[in-house]
Amino acid sequence: MKDSFAAIESALAFCEKRGACLNLADNSGDDEKRRFWEGKSACLTYLKSEAQTANDNMMLAVQAAETPFIMLMGDDDLIIAEEGGTPFDLADIAFDYAGVFPAIETFLSPEQQGPVSVLSLEQDDASERMLAYFDFAAMQNGGFYSIFRRDLWLSTFDLFLRFHPTLAGFSDWALAISLFTSGKMASDPSIHYRYNMAKWATKAEILAHRKDLFARAGLPQSAMKYERLFMFLDVFVLINRVGSPLSIDERQRLGKVAVNILLARFIADVAEAPEQYEEGIGALAEMVLDESDSFTQFQLGLLMIERAQPGLKDKYIAFIQAAINGA
Repeated sequence: MKDSFAAIESALAFCEKRGACLNLADNSGDDEKRRFWEGKSACLTYLKSEAQTANDNMMLAVQAAETPFIMLMGDDDLIIAEEGGTPFDLADIAFDYAGVFPAIETFLSPEQQGPVSVLSLEQDDASERMLAYFDFAAMQNGGFYSIFRRDLWLSTFDLFLRFHPTLAGFSDWALAISLFTSGKMASDPSIHYRYNMAKWATKAEILAHRKDLFARAGLPQSAMKYERLFMFLDVFVLINRVGSPLSIDERQRLGKVAVNILLARFIADVAEAPEQYEEGIGALAEMVLDESDSFTQFQLGLLMIERAQPGLKDKYIAFIQAAINGA
């Protein structure tokens, strides 16, 4: 509760300074919290939410927005408008831009300053944007909390929330990559997003947090070794959705890069320790290497993910059918 109050207070101060709007969707049922925030500022819209999940609550807040651009915020993060900074004018953004990155600071304690990264992805080629983000975000996915076109964000997340097999918390990487490859990303260093890395401070905390993410997704702990495969499957589906601004040719090239980077990393994991994987995974991995068609390689990935948890293959088939057909 303390962390969320600090996050909301920083977001409200930011919005009042920049003339932005803050939608606060509250599904806590806490009357004291409602009384504290409701009517507190002309910039704040308090939404009493009946949503049963954090994802549904997030969707409610974005759907209620009346602006062409939105920005999410983690409930233990902070956001600051730099004094004297010149804001990026969203009215001037080109049509082929998906959004704008803030400057991202990672911190372990709110009282201490951490390293600050300033990023833009303005490559014309979607594959180059994907590779550039991987180079930047080796240890953290703070870019997930960027400014995005509302319509693009809603179409991506609607597909994910309605059809994703597990709604796993670690899917934020795939969602971010899908958005960044949908269009270029500008940079606004006058927005300082402070990304809380406290859950990722040590190897023990990282492991505990990863276990929690898998448990919340209804996955067995043994499925953790398939995390790279999950990421590949999610990225492949999301970049191939029918509503993507990318052409079919661009999606096909991007799918091949996803195979060469993401699926290849999982195949390397299998080759390094085949004894840790279920029967048949090694043979399927070899078939991936012998294959050149990216969609066939995706299908082989489905056969492998079925070993992580029975039933996942059919759920991922429904996921990609919804993406391709625009369900």
